[in-house]
Amino acid sequence: MVRTIKITGMVIVFLLSTVVLGITAGAAGGFSIAPNLPDNQRPETNGFFNLDVTAGQQQEITMRVENENDFDIAIEVSLFTAGTNMNGIIDYTRPGELDTTLAHDFTDIATLGVESRIIIPAGQVSVVPVTLNTPATGLGGGMVLGAIHMLRDVTDQEMEEAGMFVNQFAHVMIVRLQEGDVAIAPDFLLGDVRAETVYYRAAVVAEVRNPQPRMSMGAVASAQIYQAGQDTPIFSMADVNVDFAPNSVFPFTMMDMEGFGIHPGEYLARIQLEHEGRAWEFEREFIVAPQEAAVVNAAAANQWTQVPPIVSAGTSQQLPVWAIVAITVAVLAILVLIALLIRSKKASNREVEQLMDKIQYQGKNA
Repeated sequence: MVRTIKITGMVIVFLLSTVVLGITAGAAGGFSIAPNLPDNQRPETNGFFNLDVTAGQQQEITMRVENENDFDIAIEVSLFTAGTNMNGIIDYTRPGELDTTLAHDFTDIATLGVESRIIIPAGQVSVVPVTLNTPATGLGGGMVLGAIHMLRDVTDQEMEEAGMFVNQFAHVMIVRLQEGDVAIAPDFLLGDVRAETVYYRAAVVAEVRNPQPRMSMGAVASAQIYQAGQDTPIFSMADVNVDFAPNSVFPFTMMDMEGFGIHPGEYLARIQLEHEGRAWEFEREFIVAPQEAAVVNAAAANQWTQVPPIVSAGTSQQLPVWAIVAITVAVLAILVLIALLIRSKKASNREVEQLMDKIQYQGKNA
């Protein structure tokens, strides 16, 4: 099914590497952030906004952003709803895939009170306001989880000094909105299963959905991929820890780390989850069309496109017994041939030596 290849050349990616250094107050890249906590802050937390809200409530929250440099800096501010990334972690650093059951996107509730790009003078503190408008219908007792992401622009001098790679520093402020303490039971669903290219690797991605407006921390996921009609999985992953954001999709990703690519054909995915003493099991048939496989494999940086796959989907990745025997016999035959040639050469050398001795003896007698 999925295999990975050796990389025959060096691939240099010219990217800015973003370093997210905190979700609480702290300095990174010469600037720091801190929340101004309001009265409706839940008492169990103080490093981020964890707010009790009511239906129809409007509220402004603010953050302090301090420039600790001796020069002006520019900050890019963005808002988005937290998701669940492919590593099974709630991701506050970039927008994730949201489930269709999400009733209220954080960006529908939150509005940035300043321009998305702000300038903070050297050594100064700026206040970033965000207005929250809880829907008139409320949150249904559930949770909305969002983030205020602040990325510092790189100056021309920093760019020149850094050369090929530049670190951009960012801070993230979590905003958790909750209406009351209604107990919501966990639940999961299986969405689409498909072949795609992930991080320049051929992969099968199974969308595991959290349709509930609650976080589900510490779930354990496993997966097996079968070729249609076969009982032995051709790929499996077990005991993957997952923290689900509310109403999010976990892209359960099974990457080809050997380079054999995705083969066209019919497959069956089986997914299991365990959480809070309960278990879920899902099955989904999916098809990888020839054109789809070709596109995925062509985009895989580690794919040996010049060499066809050694084995087809669903077969063992080891050489068959007959092939091992044939290779062994061939190697032995070569070794025997070499031994015979060496022996023959030694015999010939002895005959030559004997002939030379005879000639020399006859010469002396003459």
